[in-house]
Amino acid sequence: MVRSARAEGVAARDHLVHAAEFYTATGCRDLMFHPCECSFTLLELAALLDGAGLDLVGMWFQSLDADRRARSAYNQSLHLTPVPLDGLVQPPDRPDKQVNLQRWHSLEGGDPSLFGRMHVLFAQKRMTVSGGG
Repeated sequence: MVRSARAEGVAARDHLVHAAEFYTATGCRDLMFHPCECSFTLLELAALLDGAGLDLVGMWFQSLDADRRARSAYNQSLHLTPVPLDGLVQPPDRPDKQVNLQRWHSLEGGDPSLFGRMHVLFAQKRMTVSGGG
């Protein structure tokens, strides 16, 4: 029992000291004491955005290295196979926009460390096309 607890403590410590957030006061507080931390998959975030009437306009990754790796993987995935969305195969989006959350979700599933520890989504109110009369 004691060995198990010690092993868990070592694993938790190793997780903390390898997180970049651990080495700044703000990051450490957020990493260890955030009262409302929730995790979402990119598909769940897509549903939340859709339900709020928002369109994804961009993503940002915590480190430059994670950003480069993720964007490179996304661009490479465009040349492989289109990602089905709602049962239909969608044409690939422009590589410069990189806003297909289904594609990002598939990439993250293939490499869970792809994004690093966190990514940030930027969204805007969905533009509606009104029928002029």
